[in-house]
Amino acid sequence: MNYTALQVKTNYSILSSIISIKKLVNLAKNYGYTSLAITDESNMFGVMEFINACQKENIKPIIGIDLTINNSHILLYAKNNSGYKNIIKLADKEYDLVLIDIDKRMNSNDKTAILQESNAI
Repeated sequence: MNYTALQVKTNYSILSSIISIKKLVNLAKNYGYTSLAITDESNMFGVMEFINACQKENIKPIIGIDLTINNSHILLYAKNNSGYKNIIKLADKEYDLVLIDIDKRMNSNDKTAILQESNAI
């Protein structure tokens, strides 16, 4: 299947989803997905479990996060390992100033970004 849902929450997004990663990956496998994303809210706690579950079922994992900046949701996706490391940095509370700077730089109509290598973070 060529379709990939890019805004998926797991039970690591408290009060937003109750589906476990194991059940999510099993559903994706049953529907024939070849890739699957998670974008939990403000945390990366389920990433390793998600990657391992996806690899076990031969599904490409797409790692993302849903951050809230100035009362706006922004979805960030890791394009590569460097992008993944940048998302981890952004998820950490001590990087709040970087988040505010990113929000100022982004076009208000485009709230989705792909993080690649960057010296700004």
